[in-house]
Amino acid sequence: MKKILLILIVSSSLMFLGCAFGSIFNISDNDVTDKSNIVLNSSFEEGDIDMEHFPFNWHVLEEQYDMIRLDNTNFRSGNSSILIQNPDQKIALVSESFTIDPTSVYYSRCFVKSDSQTKKPLTLYLFAFNDNGDRVNSYSKEFYPGDDCWSKIDFVTGFFQSSATTGRIVINIPDDSEQNFWIDDAESYQLHRFAFSQE
Repeated sequence: MKKILLILIVSSSLMFLGCAFGSIFNISDNDVTDKSNIVLNSSFEEGDIDMEHFPFNWHVLEEQYDMIRLDNTNFRSGNSSILIQNPDQKIALVSESFTIDPTSVYYSRCFVKSDSQTKKPLTLYLFAFNDNGDRVNSYSKEFYPGDDCWSKIDFVTGFFQSSATTGRIVINIPDDSEQNFWIDDAESYQLHRFAFSQE
C-alpha cells in the first residue's frame, strides 16, 4: 500500500511540476511590477563617480577589471549600463550574493545589446549555494544578442535543493574581439512559494 501511495505521490508531483512551470513560464513584465528585485545594483547605477570604473556589488577576475566600465551614454534604464569593449577572453560578471528561499520560484532576467549579431552566446546563470558555500543548484540560458538593440534574456527557476540559502546572478560574456557588449537591469524576483504539507 505504501509503495502504491508513493507512486501516486510521485506521479502527482510530476503532473504538478509540468502544470506549474507551464503556467509560470507564461509570465510578463506585469507579473513582477509588485515584486522586489533582490539583486544589488542591478541597473549598474552605483559606481565610481567618473563613470569609468567597475560598478559596486559586482565582481570579475582582477585581471579583467580594466575590460569593463560603466557607460552613461548607452543604457536601457536609469543613467548607465555595463560596457564590455572587444573582449578577447571570456568574462564572468558575478553579482553580490542574495538570500533565497529554496521552496520558492524565481524569475531572473537581464537585458543585453551588442554592435551586431554575435556568433557566440552570452549566458545568464542563477547559482544557488548552501551555508558552506558549496554550489547546490545551477540554472542557465543562452542568448545571441545582436542588431544593436536591447534584448531580454530570462528564465524561471524553482525546486532548489533544501540546503540552498543564497544565490548569485552570473553573466558570462563570450570572447569576441570584434564586438562591444552592453548589460543592463540584471534582476531576480521571488514569484511564488510552494506549500508542503507536514505530518
